[in-house]
Amino acid sequence: MKRVVLGTAGHIDHGKSTLVKALTGIDPDRLKEEKERGITIELGYSRLFLEPDLVIGIVDVPGHEKFVKTMVSGATGVDMVLLVVAADEGVMAQTREHFEICRLLGVERGLVAITKVDLVDQELVELVEEEVRELVKGSFLEGAPIVRVDSVSGRGLDELREAIREVALKTPSKPDDRPFRMYIDRVFTLKGFGTVVTGTSISGKVRVGDELDVLPLGKTVKVRGIQVYGNKTQEALSSMRVALNLSGVEKSELERGHCLSEKGAFKETDTILVELVVSELFGHPVKNEGVYRFLAGCSISLAKIYLPEGREIPPGGRGIARIKLDRPMVLIHGDRFILRGSGTLQTYGGGMVLDPFPPKMKAKDLALYGRSLLGREIEVSILETLRAHKGLPLKEMTTRYGLSEGEASFILKVMEDKGLVSVLGGFVIPKESFEELKGKLVEMVKEFHKKHPMRPGVSKEELRSRLGVEEEVFEGLINELGDLLKVEGELVAVKGFTPSLPEDIKEVANKILKIYKDSFLTPPMLKEIVKDHGKEVKEVVEFFERRGDLVKVNQELYVHRDAFDVFIEKARSFKDGFSVQDIKRETGLTRKYLIPYLELMDKIGLTFRAGDKRYFKR
Repeated sequence: MKRVVLGTAGHIDHGKSTLVKALTGIDPDRLKEEKERGITIELGYSRLFLEPDLVIGIVDVPGHEKFVKTMVSGATGVDMVLLVVAADEGVMAQTREHFEICRLLGVERGLVAITKVDLVDQELVELVEEEVRELVKGSFLEGAPIVRVDSVSGRGLDELREAIREVALKTPSKPDDRPFRMYIDRVFTLKGFGTVVTGTSISGKVRVGDELDVLPLGKTVKVRGIQVYGNKTQEALSSMRVALNLSGVEKSELERGHCLSEKGAFKETDTILVELVVSELFGHPVKNEGVYRFLAGCSISLAKIYLPEGREIPPGGRGIARIKLDRPMVLIHGDRFILRGSGTLQTYGGGMVLDPFPPKMKAKDLALYGRSLLGREIEVSILETLRAHKGLPLKEMTTRYGLSEGEASFILKVMEDKGLVSVLGGFVIPKESFEELKGKLVEMVKEFHKKHPMRPGVSKEELRSRLGVEEEVFEGLINELGDLLKVEGELVAVKGFTPSLPEDIKEVANKILKIYKDSFLTPPMLKEIVKDHGKEVKEVVEFFERRGDLVKVNQELYVHRDAFDVFIEKARSFKDGFSVQDIKRETGLTRKYLIPYLELMDKIGLTFRAGDKRYFKR
């Protein structure tokens, strides 16, 4: 079934709600106050079934200037717009503002209804139609159907239904295979059911029994029931008006603007990189470090604007901006927003999210990065984002772009085949960054050998930390550099490298080795040697231990290999096991040395204890 969501737009009292009721038989004004005052205050909903395989969900918005924020909430997720202009008044202030907001929100399909045509003569209707054509010139509505209707008499309603059908059939469908996302625009409770929310499904599908994230609330809820256009169903798809009965959350915890999404697919952000378009219609510039109201999805936040390219963007201009929100939202690349005054009813402009989690950059670099994402195919945008972030986890393709796992894997496989990226487990990195890191890694290992020629290699964790990369990237680097580097345990070295004593310390090194040889089984503690010969000799002692000249008993005690071998042989002379006192009498050693030697023999598996004696393992 073809599914399309249509949103109304237009000035107050131009007959939007009356027209929806005439088209569908459903009054979208549900509040008592709306009926008493004769104006729409809240969002209203209806549906239009034009043929068996085409259903139109309708969102009716208020026309009063005080309710523009509500209008923006209703316009979120719509696929096409029905701009309503009354024949007895023509294009008015909110006609222009609503139309401009639709443009800024990226709506690309729609049509126009001229209402109340029975109240005026033909000549005035033609003048209003000409006024409308002038308004939409150069926009997505240029050349769109303009239908004259009268909701009371029914004149033109059949023609309008047919025009809606034709536009709807040409409107691209949103993907169902991407992760589910829906902004809540209404919350209420029903006796016997509990918490119910409504919204327009932006992407993906949801089924009864699914668990969903509520962001930025940070709760997980379960879908108990689903209604689509008043009918119970097991599943709801994208571009549908959806009501979800939820368990695991109270009505008081939810609010308009919260995002329901596939569990683990998305996350909230409070800092975004955008292309900001300042509307010429309203005549207000957007200034650097200015504070405005940011409207996206069904949510509103105060926002501080940072312009990396100048002090302001004038009316009719556009530029890159970094926006800091005072409350987090769920946003992805391509999402649209509206910017209004922080303490006024003025609309300033809007734009598109480029990076919902921008990297820290200098102003010049940030502007260049933002511009690299403008008007690009998704493959190019992903590559530029990967370059800016020096690689990203594969999961970020969903978090940032809303892609399904399969879609992301396919795109990245194509990019990998083109030599643009390297996919390393759960991480993706630009090919040039990967090659650069390979060079850095080899140089780091070589530099370590130069600085520490006595050590066999540098630890993998030290290298990974200094490179500042994820574990998957580091392992990928190591695998790629198998012809240049060798890995032994947790140490990395250049192939062919052998630890050696530098010429300038050979004399002191041989002196240290002689001290250990001469002291036999009662060598000085390491701290004493360091005190007498300098801290650099610690590395010398470790070198001799790795070479086999010394045995490391514990952190402070090292003994010459020949001496320790003698100690072992003396212990072996006891055929029926030996106690501490036995070996003490045999060697004359104090407990200071005796106990560490015996514990080392246990540790390396030569001996085991049974009662107060030790025995050699056979």
